[in-house]
Amino acid sequence: MSYVPLSQGNDLRNILSGAHLGYLAKVGDDAAVILRAHLMAEECLNLWVRKTTDCSEIFDRGMFQFRTKLDLARNLGLPEKISVAFERLNKIRNRFAHRLDAASIQQGELEAFKNSVEAIETKPALGEWGDHIDAGIPKDGVLLKYSAPDTDDRQKVSIIMDVLMGKIFLVYQEEFKIRNIPLQL
Repeated sequence: MSYVPLSQGNDLRNILSGAHLGYLAKVGDDAAVILRAHLMAEECLNLWVRKTTDCSEIFDRGMFQFRTKLDLARNLGLPEKISVAFERLNKIRNRFAHRLDAASIQQGELEAFKNSVEAIETKPALGEWGDHIDAGIPKDGVLLKYSAPDTDDRQKVSIIMDVLMGKIFLVYQEEFKIRNIPLQL
């Protein structure tokens, strides 16, 4: 599957597409699933900054690190609990990117990421599958549960990202409405 960058006209569609989210649960490598999840989070940061500044070309010149984008988004009003979730994911990604011995996801980091996503409040609530990660999410006709003994770490990341993307969708929708910023789906 090739990566499709966020296009100006679709705002959230590319980030939230089933192709990206479904891909996470099927990846056979911890590093690859973390890198893909991190790319999705970075696209969410890009969207926040582009929309709140009304400057679609803001990142067109030069390379900007994730941390720089996160700080900029925070300064532009990105809700703190979303920022914390992005920080937790970035910490996991950085361990994979900068340590040769990083072969698997560490449980403490995964739980911190999960807890940070669960702490994000949305109005309205996401519903029975979304507000609490342990409720599980449907994947390929099966209810994939975070706490099930046969759920591997890559599937857990997929579940967390599904819930995070749902919450971001609702929070961005509400925040952009307050700011009178159009959001296309």
